[in-house]
Amino acid sequence: MAEAPLASVEGGRLIVVGGTGEYLDRLLPVGALHDPAALEQALGKLRATPSSRLATEIGIPEARARVLPAGVAIAAGLADIMAPESFEAAPSGIRRGILISAFAGEM
Repeated sequence: MAEAPLASVEGGRLIVVGGTGEYLDRLLPVGALHDPAALEQALGKLRATPSSRLATEIGIPEARARVLPAGVAIAAGLADIMAPESFEAAPSGIRRGILISAFAGEM
């Protein structure tokens, strides 16, 4: 990831989308915006919690709980490179955003 052409977004925010965003939001304290350090805290919890217990705790399929640490690790890696001021977890994904953007002018 360090070699990816990503620029710093200091003062900006990182939005974590899709299943990772939705399930990450269940791990964090209530609030729309979070300090990027919370990604590392969530990753620590994911490393310490067996996927079967995590699935029960946050109400997701166990198969999804097994891969959630990878998604959160990617988000944490992006936060390290981009240095956002905050991050937000969004339950919808990129496809929904594209559809909203495509139809925004039609409304």
